[in-house]
Amino acid sequence: MANKKRRDTNIELLRIVLMVLIVLSHILIHGYHSFNYPSFSIGDSPLLFQTTLCILFPVDCFVFISGYYAIKFNGYKTLSFIIQVLSYSLITFIVGLFFLKTCTIKELPHHLFPISTSLYWFFTNYFLLMLIAPFINKGCDVLAKKHFVAILILMYLISVSFIDIINRGWSPFACFLFLYILGRFMRRFPINAIIKHPIVVFLFCLTIQLILGAVAIIKTEWSQMIISRIYLYSSPINILLAISCFYIFKQLNIHYNKWINLISSGVFAAYLFTDSLPIRNWINSFIIDICEVPNHFILLTEFIICSLCIVILLSIIETLVLSIMRKQLSKICYHYTNMVIHRI
Repeated sequence: MANKKRRDTNIELLRIVLMVLIVLSHILIHGYHSFNYPSFSIGDSPLLFQTTLCILFPVDCFVFISGYYAIKFNGYKTLSFIIQVLSYSLITFIVGLFFLKTCTIKELPHHLFPISTSLYWFFTNYFLLMLIAPFINKGCDVLAKKHFVAILILMYLISVSFIDIINRGWSPFACFLFLYILGRFMRRFPINAIIKHPIVVFLFCLTIQLILGAVAIIKTEWSQMIISRIYLYSSPINILLAISCFYIFKQLNIHYNKWINLISSGVFAAYLFTDSLPIRNWINSFIIDICEVPNHFILLTEFIICSLCIVILLSIIETLVLSIMRKQLSKICYHYTNMVIHRI
């Protein structure tokens, strides 16, 4: 039991760190425009541009973690996820419409149906992954290693990289599916080179990312081609960064800490808040107001502190809300499950 608690706290701490980096990336991309998407042109700060390129891997890491520990379908968790997404979608819409003036009433249908309209692209694809995960788990549990490797190679070459090359874009669900199955593979068949030296792998990949970013800054005629490849979550560099980062935290000797676990349970709220379109638009105007700081190191420090405060504050609020709603959600799930069973 002690080992389990220690492992859980390691991973919960990792979730907090990953979410801080995700919020920071939202501020840098949607607020400061460290580089412009989808034109892939570089902003006016090489430091903030390079920082952005180095913090793209947390999304991959979240999905990899889900695959490593396997998503187990749970009616209560699924319903609470849906309610959480819908709540933040409507709250941010109301705030944006009446207070921030960053959205219009025409956008209401998207906020009423945030999953089907992909208002939150991550959750829409992750929700689909949650639904099919039990079937994937069954298959991954019986696959031989050579078949596992063949499937992963074909998945990446055909379903992930082929889409990237042809469309100069990416398929989020194909990428998520690949990362999830990769997580299941690493749980059954660990790769010693990564497990034994995760820090070396992480620093090596980070160095490559920085070198490519530097080339994009110096050779402006190559910048669009380079950024459009390394910006993708399906980039091999980002995937290796995600895997090595996971093993770095997994191997930390951290004892069980209820406060870390408590904060971690609500970190998803930070994503829902900062990736909402009304809040994105507000972040843009807010960042412009504070971007008069001439020193970009100071500006980056302010962004990091702001990201950390957002994650901790929203996590605490979300945890308190969930603790209040837990009994009601359990009753709803129990009633719905019994109703479905009786009809069958």
